[in-house]
Amino acid sequence: MTLFTKLKTQTAELEAALGKYRASPPADPIDARGVTDALAKSASSVEEKLIKLRKKAMLTGEARIFNENKSAEILLFCTEFDRVLAEVNEAAESSREMALVHEAKVQEIAKAEAKAAAEKAAAEKRMQEAAAAAAAA
Repeated sequence: MTLFTKLKTQTAELEAALGKYRASPPADPIDARGVTDALAKSASSVEEKLIKLRKKAMLTGEARIFNENKSAEILLFCTEFDRVLAEVNEAAESSREMALVHEAKVQEIAKAEAKAAAEKAAAEKRMQEAAAAAAAA
């Protein structure tokens, strides 16, 4: 299997994984962020290999391997890959934003719970003081 074929296969798998994510994203925003970050990492890996393939084709003068049809196929694939990469990055950015909002809400709830617990402790202390004062009188 050639590098080009591997990249095409990896891109198809990446696109399928993105479709699966979009069809049923994890309910937890933190898990969703993990999934899209993994997709973005995969896309970045494919992108690096594709850049190397392009450079190899241009710099080493391997015209005999990359004939006009193959070059056109590579360019078409690059365009397709750029579309998939943009979609993956968009999904990753969106899930990161949702995770940040979720984390902010969790922190806000934690602060509210801490405040309520402090108020409850203060009320209990006042009740104990009042009971002690009533017992002393």
